[in-house]
Amino acid sequence: MLPKEIIRRFLNPGALEKEFINYLEKSKAPINQDKTIATQVLYDARPTGVGETSVTLFTGNYNQAQTNIDTGSYVRPESEHFLIYGIRFYVANDTNDVDQATWLRGEYNQLPSINNSVFSLVCNSVQYLKNVPIDQFNQDLIASENEGRGTLWIDEPILWEGQTELSIQWRTLTPGGIEADDISIRFDLVGIGLI
Repeated sequence: MLPKEIIRRFLNPGALEKEFINYLEKSKAPINQDKTIATQVLYDARPTGVGETSVTLFTGNYNQAQTNIDTGSYVRPESEHFLIYGIRFYVANDTNDVDQATWLRGEYNQLPSINNSVFSLVCNSVQYLKNVPIDQFNQDLIASENEGRGTLWIDEPILWEGQTELSIQWRTLTPGGIEADDISIRFDLVGIGLI
């Protein structure tokens, strides 16, 4: 079964791309016409340890092994804008190698500190999401871990403009923090962007 966005593109070729360019123009974001418009998933992951209470992603020290953003920095080039319309949350029982970790999308039932947590998203110094409970990622459950599980679809898309900063802060509400070593947290940003 094809994702809904692909079906819409087949029915209306070029419509999504035109709407995206119109959105960028109305936002007064500089547009480099040499860029290609593409659906993207940008991710960042961070290891945690026993007692850790928060993790901040998509900012700070850049580590190519933990992200698929390949610019050498979390600040994207000037004309590489990214319109976020979905966020995914993952947990892995491995902190050594993000690429080889077995990621579980949605809640992580083995650790109450993961399930009893929230996240916030700040883009270009504007707080777009604040203290969203992690259990929101399991509101759209389906039988298998496909498109719906662990994905939070955003009503109002968030524009991450080139040359601006974005950060996601995850934090547990459980006193004492995470109960186990070797746990990694990962967030995916699902959207459309200029590449």
